[in-house]
Amino acid sequence: MKKIPPEKLNQIKKLITESEQVLIISHRKPDGDTLGAMLALFLVLKFQLGKEVFLLCADEVPEHFRFLPNFFEIKQEIDPEKKGIDLVITIDVAVKALLGLDDLLLSIFSHEIKTINIDHHHDNSSYADLNLVLESSSTSEIIFHLIGELGLKVDSKIATCLLTGIYTDTGSFQNDNTTPETFRVASQLILKGARLGLINRNVFRNKPISRLRLWGRALSHVQRDQKRGVNVSVITQKDLEECGATLEDLEGVVNMINAIPDTRATILLSEQEKNEIKGSIRTDSDEIDVSQIASLFGGGGHRKASGFSIPGRLERTGEGSWKIIK
Repeated sequence: MKKIPPEKLNQIKKLITESEQVLIISHRKPDGDTLGAMLALFLVLKFQLGKEVFLLCADEVPEHFRFLPNFFEIKQEIDPEKKGIDLVITIDVAVKALLGLDDLLLSIFSHEIKTINIDHHHDNSSYADLNLVLESSSTSEIIFHLIGELGLKVDSKIATCLLTGIYTDTGSFQNDNTTPETFRVASQLILKGARLGLINRNVFRNKPISRLRLWGRALSHVQRDQKRGVNVSVITQKDLEECGATLEDLEGVVNMINAIPDTRATILLSEQEKNEIKGSIRTDSDEIDVSQIASLFGGGGHRKASGFSIPGRLERTGEGSWKIIK
């Protein structure tokens, strides 16, 4: 990871020092990185710098991340003006649309409230007053370095939050975004008390029957374009109901489908609530940038893992065939 530019570090220090009430926002459908980085920064600002800190996410924290310290502080609704918020920090959010907070965007980004954007996605649109966007395994890795550069401490709770972000965004250190620096940071976090066993047990090992049933349904729906090496699968709201599962239970299944030999890319389409379809795209190919595909539908992400959302629902048209109805 590139070192945090001194001028940006000084600007961040100034904005934090001058602020009294800080709002930290994650992206919608939160994953381990956005949650881990958000909660680590919350613990630092609140308990080491004495700031009043509010946490906001458009969606609730998935059950398997509710082992994280202070996850209950994350709310789904906050009025920045009533709270007297004078600084907003977005965490792991490449574009404003991923906040999922359309009603609040005008007031948050009105330039009356200072904004900081901290992220590691290469397609970040630099939408804030101050944008700290660095190439890194995760936003949590950036937050680790930021905490150190600010002269603050990483305790066991903060370390567990940050290691959760790194561990999940690297696919438990299996993805190509894992670097020697990632391992160095992870080892430092474990030395500081990060609970790797707790993270692994909650995020990767514990899988309720409902989740396994849903994964089986997604695997049974796989259609493969043998010539192009592309896999496509779908999950509908009916599938969720019949499996007794939730959308949270889909996490990880697209990577499993992408493990089919000779695969160049995998797309999983899943029906969300309120007439919306989420697309998750994965690849292991160095020749394909799936974030460019996602951007065609208003989404984004990484070269090898991206996503998008479009209006509509899925309808079966024949044996193994589906179409999108808007």
